[in-house]
Amino acid sequence: MARKKKMSAFWKVYIAFCVLFTIALGIWLYVLTGWLGDYEAAQPKHVAEETYKSYFEKFDATAYVDMCFKEGSILETKENVATYLEGVTKDKRITYKKVSSGMDDVYKYIVLAGDDEVKFASFTLTEDKEATGRFKQYKAEGFEVYTDSTNKFTVEAPKGYTVKVNGVALTDKNITENDISTPSCNYMPEGVSGLYYTKYLVSGLLCEPTVEIANAEGTLAAVEKTGDKSFKASPVYDAALEAEYKEWILEGVEKYAKYNQYDSKVNAVGFNQVAPYFDSTSELYESIRTVENMFVIHYDKYEFVDMKASEFFKYDDNTFSCRVQYTQNLYKGSTLYDDFVDQTLYLRKVEGEFKIYEMQVN
Repeated sequence: MARKKKMSAFWKVYIAFCVLFTIALGIWLYVLTGWLGDYEAAQPKHVAEETYKSYFEKFDATAYVDMCFKEGSILETKENVATYLEGVTKDKRITYKKVSSGMDDVYKYIVLAGDDEVKFASFTLTEDKEATGRFKQYKAEGFEVYTDSTNKFTVEAPKGYTVKVNGVALTDKNITENDISTPSCNYMPEGVSGLYYTKYLVSGLLCEPTVEIANAEGTLAAVEKTGDKSFKASPVYDAALEAEYKEWILEGVEKYAKYNQYDSKVNAVGFNQVAPYFDSTSELYESIRTVENMFVIHYDKYEFVDMKASEFFKYDDNTFSCRVQYTQNLYKGSTLYDDFVDQTLYLRKVEGEFKIYEMQVN
């Protein structure tokens, strides 16, 4: 009877090694496949594809505009934008492509309609900090609308005011010029800031916008069109100052006007009657005191008409300005000499009382 030959120790070890190697290789390939799968799934291009399918493959203009408005990225009205997008995309093939975002780890895509590739939207992919996994995860955000409008509107508002165009607040990105000085800046006492303006630019609107501008307290300012595509707001004026000082100021400027048209027979108003309204430490006070007012034309009678004090504006607790307008009529026989006055007065507290320290002719 033949004797069965035993397997040598070498072959036992070799076969065991091969089995273990095959098992380890299988495990490694399994892990590698999972790793590669996770790596591939985390690539931004797949998130971009899913975003395209979710929002643009079957494009709903109204829904897309609603979403963009929630992100506050549209300054046009919803209705105008939705109508525009429907016109651009109706029955058109919609595609997308990657463009430079100008930032690391931010991927930007534009969305195009038709064979002529009209750009009408865009979105960005940024890292999703809340996602878990071995690789960076990305999420879509920054959805925007583009129009073919070349309209550009400028808005000027007092510095620090809130500017809304079609109900959406403008940001620093819209600012083209800041700290634009007004004449008031030339007349402020040391340490007091005059009124400055900020200029904003809004591009791509389809229609003329509605513009609302408010101060820090939320009070709306008066806004006027200064051109076909430009708006400017007046500052919010101080009603309390007007109520307290309007009559006193009108009384003072009337005496000042009489003093300048001095006539010993008809209008003998001396400097002592004018002085209480003016700051005795100012150059204006001295120029009024020393003015040569004895050489005006002689007249028979005079009157003041349309006297108005308005635009009271507070710079700080000790400084404000206002605008005065009136017409001073002088009559000599049948001849009328009329003098229309339009001035801004600047007042500051002197020993607890407001006094006029400067005048600006408007």
